[in-house]
Parts: sequence; C-alpha cells; structure tokens
Amino acid sequence: MPHLKCGFAQRDITPVPGTVFLDGYGFRLTPAEGVRDRLYVKVCAFECGDERYALLSLDICGMSAAVYDYVAGHIEGFTGMRRERFALACTHTHSGPACGTLAGLPINRDWLASVAEKAADAMVEAFEAATPGRFHLSICGELKHSFNRRGRQPIDRRIRGAVFVGEEGAVRGIIASAACHPVINTTQYISADYPSVLTAEAERRYPGVPALFICGRGGDINPHDPDGLGPEQLILTLGHELADGVLDFADAVAGRRGEAAETELRCDYRKITVPMKPFAATEDYRREIKRLVTAYRSEKEPMAKHYILRELDHSRAMLDKLLAGESPDLVVPLQVLILDGVAAFVMLPFEVLTLTGNKIEEILCSMGFAPEAIYVCGCSNSVCGYLAPPEEFEFGGYEVSGVAHWYGLPECSEKSEPAVLENAKNMAAELAESRK
Repeated sequence: MPHLKCGFAQRDITPVPGTVFLDGYGFRLTPAEGVRDRLYVKVCAFECGDERYALLSLDICGMSAAVYDYVAGHIEGFTGMRRERFALACTHTHSGPACGTLAGLPINRDWLASVAEKAADAMVEAFEAATPGRFHLSICGELKHSFNRRGRQPIDRRIRGAVFVGEEGAVRGIIASAACHPVINTTQYISADYPSVLTAEAERRYPGVPALFICGRGGDINPHDPDGLGPEQLILTLGHELADGVLDFADAVAGRRGEAAETELRCDYRKITVPMKPFAATEDYRREIKRLVTAYRSEKEPMAKHYILRELDHSRAMLDKLLAGESPDLVVPLQVLILDGVAAFVMLPFEVLTLTGNKIEEILCSMGFAPEAIYVCGCSNSVCGYLAPPEEFEFGGYEVSGVAHWYGLPECSEKSEPAVLENAKNMAAELAESRK
C-alpha cells in the first residue's frame, strides 16, 4: 500500500477596497471601504502513489455555480489538473468579496481571475512540497460562543483538527473545521471573520505552516454573545476558541516521528440532480410581480427598496425559467474524498445545517470512520442555497424558503436533502468497495 505524502501552501487574495462589493449581508449597498484582516487561499495537496488531490480553503462567502465554473476552469487551465481532483471549499465569511452568493451584487472578474491564478500557484507549490508523513486527528475542544439561531436543539460545538506531521516530526500543515457562521463583522471592511484568528495564531506559533479552515455543518449556527463583548472582542474570543484548541493539539503531536501512513486515496466527483420545489403557477408569479412593482415604486427608503427589489428579481427569474420550460431542479457537483483508514471528506455545494451534517457523520461512522476523521465541508464547489432537511419544513422560514430568494434559486423541497444524502452515501460506499 502506498505511503501518504502531503504538502501545504497559501497565497494572499485580499482585494483592493473599493474594487469589490461584499457578500453575506443584504444591507450592504456600497463597495468595501477597508481591510480588517487579510484573506487567503490555502491548499493541502494529497499524494498517494499515483493518486493526487488538492483541498483548497478560500476566505470568501461562497461561489455561485457560474463563478465556481469560472474559477475552477481557470485553475484547470493554469495547472492541468481537472476539477474532479480538487475542491474549492469556502470558509463562508460574510465579509468576503462578492462571488455570486447574493444575486445581483457586482462581481469583479479580474479579481476572480487573480484568485484562480494564486490558487493554482499555491497548488503547484503544495504538490512540490509534499513530504511523507501522517495526520493526527482529534476533537480539539468546543466553540462555546455559538448557538442554534432558531432556538432549536441541534448544535455541533466540536472543533475538529487534523495536523499533518512529517516523518521527521515537524508540523507541516493543519486542517481545522467547526460549525458556526463567520458573520460577526457587519462593517464595510474586508475580513475572514473569526477564522482570521486561526490564520494569525498559526503564523505566530508555526511560522510558514498554513492552517486551513473548513466550514462544517453550521448553516443554522451563529456566534453567541451573551456577555455583551461586542463584535471585535467576539471575533477574538470565538477565534481563539477555534485556534487555541487546534494549535494546542498541534503542540501535543509536534515532534512525533514515525513512518508515513499507509493508505489509498480515492475520490469521486459527480453532477447530481437535486429535486427542488415546483414552480408556482404563471398567474401567481404575474400577480406577485405586479404587487412588488407597485411596492417598489411607492417605497422611498433605499434599504426597504433594495429588499423589495430582491423579491421582485426572484419572482421574475422564476417566471422566466417557467416560461422557458426549465425544470426547477438543480444539477450540482458532489464530491467525496476518502483516505483509507485515515479520514473522509464530503464536499457539499450548499449551506449545511446541523441535522444534515449529523446524518452524513452517521453514514461515514457506519463505514468505520471515527467522528474526528469525518469532515463535512459545506459551501464547497459552489453554494446553491441552504440544503434544508425535511425536519425543518414544519418551521418554514429563511433556511427553507427565504434564502433562495437572495440566491436567485428555486426553493428546496422535502426531497432535496434525502437525494443529496443518498448520492453521498452511494459515492462513499462505492469508493470503499473499490479498495485495491
């Protein structure tokens, strides 16, 4: 069985303020005004015999399907590596440049192309730096300053850490994951939000060692500030809960020498069809458009006018699809990476709620993976709104229907999440059965 080799690299992708709008919040109507902290693309390159794969973490909110295709296409052209062999996992910061998450925001394609170029350069560097070693995996603590924003029970506070240590005992790179929206910064300043603390602390404690952040099953989980810390202090507090847990674990495994892990790398990438809620009747859309046009023309307050415009644009977009004979169902990329006996990664092109992440964990646990070895990667290879589980539909609200209007997409149905889970389960099972 081949030995595992990994390499890590990163590049600064911070844009010039004023040249980009910020994704994440609908109330931002003007371009970014400054930089709170720098944004990065970070790469973990896996190599196992002849098999190669790259996991990229990008400090942006997410990519629309069109933006993902644009960026992934450039990376393919720059590296010669097919997108089936790399994942673009967004950290979901709500203070990153517009990349199509909020429909209608201007997108700076020159900046996007530069991100693709830097991502490609980092990928090449990471593969060139790949060295034999093994991952040490752990649940590294909890995010205490987080809560289920809908007041319901499901919440996953666990912090996952995967520290890659070379055969000589040096820490070469880190992968961290936690389930909580990076939404604390609401200003017009560019920021990676609380994961920025992981970047800063990793550089301080392990200079030159990239620490990737993967946004997990946090679609319904927000930062919690019961003590009135305020935004800046909450970023630091939550950020240190993440960073200290992961980096303290890195301290504990640093210096451990040993032969590189023997494993097999297997991955799959498929375009799957996700059943969405059927379109409304033509006349229903036309009545709603007429109502919204009247409301828009009579409204004078800019922010209220903007919110009406989002609904108007969504109704028109859905009517156009209906009249063109299009299906509301989405075709999205689903990706699974398995390192046999080491870890499993499932890349989902949605904002993922706690319940869904827990279901994926159950699937992979049944295949023999420990909880600390399971990475549910939301906002990966595009973000097609929320993947609302059937259990959420009795509550309705933003995650079930409202968010789709901001994304410019059809709403979820109760069949959406089960279809994705079934495909993910089948892909993982087929990879497990294909062991050499």
